[in-house]
Amino acid sequence: MKAHTDLWDKIETALRLRGIFIRNKIPLPLKLLAVFRYLLNPSFRTISRSLDINVSHVAVWSWLHKLGNSFMDTIFRLAGPANVVVVDETEVNFGGRHIFVWAAIEPESRKIVMLWATHVRSGITALLFFRKLIRTVGAPELVITDGGPWYDYALQKLGIRHVVMSGDVRNYIERWFETLKDRARCFDVYYPTKKGDLRVLLEWLTVFVLYYNHVRYHQTLKRPPVPLGGHREYERWEVTLLAALSLS
Repeated sequence: MKAHTDLWDKIETALRLRGIFIRNKIPLPLKLLAVFRYLLNPSFRTISRSLDINVSHVAVWSWLHKLGNSFMDTIFRLAGPANVVVVDETEVNFGGRHIFVWAAIEPESRKIVMLWATHVRSGITALLFFRKLIRTVGAPELVITDGGPWYDYALQKLGIRHVVMSGDVRNYIERWFETLKDRARCFDVYYPTKKGDLRVLLEWLTVFVLYYNHVRYHQTLKRPPVPLGGHREYERWEVTLLAALSLS
């Protein structure tokens, strides 16, 4: 019990240092429980109604996005580097507009090592994606793609070895996008955001990737891709939050 209390004290301190949830009319554990539940259920309204206090779905939305904004630039350092990555992009309907989501997955561990979103798909946006990847976790030795011409341009410019492949390890990134889209059915015209606001989309994606990499049970691996501690999912959520908030 004392160890758990100490954990929450550390989480609260880390949040305050980042200027998040300083005013706590709603108990902090309840806020973070609401965000965790939302990751399992696609409705902010459902989560707000399930709490034991009177709180709006807008409040739950706000809590998730404050968390996402606070560690948007650090969570991929938590996952760590990768020598080989499989990269792909997909379209999602976010706020009534089609957005390209770019992702890089390490095929052995299945961890997501970089994620980004853009309004367009081109060699320049691919180059910016890889530069963001390199700046955050380092340059991979090998990148595997489906052969999109935008990848050739970017990877030749960066001098990174590039292999085009269909099937095999590319299936991992395709399955991950399926997982994302299954969970991201809220990305329609009803999602509460200004149309095309990529910052809001990236905040959502940040929290989802944090959950996917370190908390969510992977059926094939029999664990999360990068476990940080904790036996049950909510225990892993607590440990992961502290680890993400502790990165500077």
